Amino acid sequence: MFRHPDIVSGFLLVLFGIAVVYFSQSIDVSGADAALTARFFPILCGIGLTLTGGVIFIKGFFNESLPFQFQFNTRVTILMALLLVYFMTFSVVDFRLSAWALMASVMFLLGARDKKLLIWLPIATSAVTFVAFRYGFNILLPVWG
Repeated sequence: MFRHPDIVSGFLLVLFGIAVVYFSQSIDVSGADAALTARFFPILCGIGLTLTGGVIFIKGFFNESLPFQFQFNTRVTILMALLLVYFMTFSVVDFRLSAWALMASVMFLLGARDKKLLIWLPIATSAVTFVAFRYGFNILLPVWG
């Protein structure tokens, strides 16, 4: 049916990239935002995912035929679900909380078990990211209150 597994992988990555761009359109933007809005980076990432998936998809047609073996990877599926929930709730959940929860859950999913690391690294990362975007780039990220 398929000549190469990259055809399926590339196609799924293209679909995911399109979904990221689509859901990023719902991010609220205030009229006072400067050149870069809160939508800019998620849309840029979605475009990058779509282009990368397109390249992988096309290369799959030119690679040597391989038997396609469907492998269901639970961790990858959970990771994709976490990212999808993160993008769908980006505009309504405080960025600091959602970034912390996403990073901590992905770290745990990928095998990190040190409790201090799972708590403090996501807190520090989300705080530094928030400060960089808010005060460095003047981009307002979703916050409560």
